[in-house]
Amino acid sequence: MRKIITGIVVAAFLTACGSGISGKYGTDKDWAVYDFHSDGTVDQESMGVTARMKYKVDGKKIAVETPTDGTLIYQLSDDGSLKTPFGVLKKQ
Repeated sequence: MRKIITGIVVAAFLTACGSGISGKYGTDKDWAVYDFHSDGTVDQESMGVTARMKYKVDGKKIAVETPTDGTLIYQLSDDGSLKTPFGVLKKQ
């Protein structure tokens, strides 16, 4: 039952966000902040430098096209956080 409710909540969240995800996500110490926009772009700010990248949502997977590392896959967790190759990003 809990999995069904969690699935419904996540589906509602993704539907409400248009492209699937929006808003700011950051690391615990905010050394990196990602601002997802509904137009499929995301601004990553780290150490005073901002980079704009494109992203696509496929279910709970977010493919972020980076300028240096190619396409990275982030995973949307049931708690709303994002698991990335660099650590967990939490909704701000």
